[in-house]
Amino acid sequence: MKKTQTRFLSRQEVSHVATLASLKLTANQIDHFQKQLSEILTFVSKIEKVNIPKSKRKKTKFSFGQITRDDTTLPSLSQNEVLANAPQKQNGFFKVKAIFDET
Repeated sequence: MKKTQTRFLSRQEVSHVATLASLKLTANQIDHFQKQLSEILTFVSKIEKVNIPKSKRKKTKFSFGQITRDDTTLPSLSQNEVLANAPQKQNGFFKVKAIFDET
């Protein structure tokens, strides 16, 4: 097996990943995660290089049979029943605070 070269992530790459994950990181946290994420990527690259021969599926002594249920329709609540305990409603819908900025 070839020796795996360690790949260190840049601070910008870690910041970019944090932004994609909607995380606000401090400078210390970026340094901390830079090292950890680099080590994880190095380990994954080692795993990718392992040669695993294809093998036949192993049989088990357990038989699970049909593990899903039939998709059947059941009666549902009326709109009035659903909205009965709503703190606020408007035109037959739940009224909630806006979650997106309108700007």
